[in-house]
Amino acid sequence: MANGKRKRKRDLPVIFFFMATVLVATLLIVDDVILYFFIESFLEVHPGFAVRLAVTSLFLFINLGLIWFVFRARAQKAQTGMEAMVGKSGVVKRVNGVGLWVQVHGELWRARCQERVQIGDEIVVQGLQGLVLQVKVILPGEKA
Repeated sequence: MANGKRKRKRDLPVIFFFMATVLVATLLIVDDVILYFFIESFLEVHPGFAVRLAVTSLFLFINLGLIWFVFRARAQKAQTGMEAMVGKSGVVKRVNGVGLWVQVHGELWRARCQERVQIGDEIVVQGLQGLVLQVKVILPGEKA
């Protein structure tokens, strides 16, 4: 936890700089490109301060919304890779002597299990050791 908090504090100047850059870029793009090029050049209308403020605010809120989605996506748990395997359920496909093969996410994986397993047993991934899954059998009526 302490590392995560330190990391977040370290990210604050970067986030502040990023937000300030987005604000300035929004102001410049709206004022120079949208208002001047489209409205003043094509329509030959010179918008007042209220119109400039309204258009700039609209684009600023759109950009801030996009930034919110980016930071929300960064905070989510990994969806792929080894980190995403832990806690997922699967089915035992092959048991031969020392070898155990389970299917998780539609892929066959070598696995190790402390309990005795049979083909068709449901399992849950407890961890990984290299490319070998550490699994536990899900008993009937038990949730993964």
